Amino acid sequence: MSASNRTVTLDVITPLVAHELERVVHVRFDSGDGSRGVLPGHERATAYVREGAVTIRTLPSPRDNKDLSPRESFVATDGGTLVIGPDRLVLLTSWAAVAGDLAELAAVVRTRTAHRERLETAARTLRARHETALRRALVRLEREVSW
Repeated sequence: MSASNRTVTLDVITPLVAHELERVVHVRFDSGDGSRGVLPGHERATAYVREGAVTIRTLPSPRDNKDLSPRESFVATDGGTLVIGPDRLVLLTSWAAVAGDLAELAAVVRTRTAHRERLETAARTLRARHETALRRALVRLEREVSW
């Protein structure tokens, strides 16, 4: 069996970007009912992917490296759906980041989390300002109507 018959392609698709990982030999992810794994040649199926890290094992290209042992990489995701086919996997998610190791992935997730927190704080501040302005406008309107 050739390497191409023992591997699949994984497409990670978000609304903003698509990543393609080739020569994938194993994918492990958390689902609603536990941890699951997918190997090349898997029957067609769909699976729910929980928020967190997806572990991907790939074979390096023989022309790039003499060491042909599988390499691990990781995808952080907000959760989504994995469409499984015998030679192609498609992960549909609202957000994803691909990294070569967990430390790199953790740094990306921390940066994203900090950015989201800043946006949420700004949104709460803006909402409070708008609510205050609305209350003031209603008070002015009541004063004008009551005269």
